[in-house]
Amino acid sequence: MISVVIPNYNRKDLLASCLGALRAQTFRDFEVIVVDNGSADGSAEMVTAEFSEARLVRLDDNMGFSKAVNAGIGFSRGEFVALLNNDADADPSWLGELYNAACKHPEAGLFASKMLFYDNHAVIDTVSDGFTVAGFGYKVGWGETDAGQYDAVRHTFGACAGAAMYRKDMLERIKLDGEYFDEQYFAFGEDIDLNMRAQSQGYKCVAVPSARVYHRVRATAGISSSLPIYLGHRNTLTTVIKNFPPASLVRHSFSIILFLLLTACWDFVKTRRLTVLKAYICVLGRFNAISKKRASLKSVRSITGKEFEALLDRNWFGIWLRLGRSSVRVRRMRRGDK
Repeated sequence: MISVVIPNYNRKDLLASCLGALRAQTFRDFEVIVVDNGSADGSAEMVTAEFSEARLVRLDDNMGFSKAVNAGIGFSRGEFVALLNNDADADPSWLGELYNAACKHPEAGLFASKMLFYDNHAVIDTVSDGFTVAGFGYKVGWGETDAGQYDAVRHTFGACAGAAMYRKDMLERIKLDGEYFDEQYFAFGEDIDLNMRAQSQGYKCVAVPSARVYHRVRATAGISSSLPIYLGHRNTLTTVIKNFPPASLVRHSFSIILFLLLTACWDFVKTRRLTVLKAYICVLGRFNAISKKRASLKSVRSITGKEFEALLDRNWFGIWLRLGRSSVRVRRMRRGDK
């Protein structure tokens, strides 16, 4: 019924824990597909030796999150596809809760999990994805104490692909140029793009707070790496160019430009590197390719401009500030500060 796809790159220890947690699932009608991105730490050999129930797909090199999960989805046999990060351990009821929600919500094509910090289950990583008029996606609930404020099942913008489930027939219908997740993204933001594509073609997303996973945040990507900053800026701008209808692009151009300037300045001060400039130069180099995808998406968009606008959060500046405060709180939590 469900195919669980797990991308992995050089984190044998995390992958073993992730796969071990899946063995404890109360819902049993599922298969596991591990896509190894050319790991050199023995990850693939460990899967073969210790988790023979998992199907192993080996890529020759680190092709990124998007290409890895696309390969896994291509091998999947389930009616649903669940994606799970290798640095996340699923609660025993995770798949069962997602499946129950899918049965109750036939209008939905994607389902978001509640992701909690692995080392502190009282703190939220995300309960779903949101998207703003300024063109950036964000984790709903990031860094907040879990006091049940998000425990209602509800429609939301999208699901974080670190722990999400999708109807396979939806993925087949919304794929673009043969790709489920856009492989230009490599990693970071590819789920926001897919959320937007799904919503633009009339599919709903349901947040399922009872479907919990415990996430070692950035354990695979690295806490201090500049790569997430580069990919974050590059992929945010790509998503705006690719997905915003002309009227929305004009209406929110001031907010988009202001956000890009603020974050560019902030990340330059923080890193003292020209990471952001390199990201924007890359987008310019890819502009024609992005525009072609935009034209393809326009031909299949089934929602109106008003319905598109309803997907966007207006209070982008307040959200940005709140995310910044939450990030400070998370850093203090990880250092053990009060």
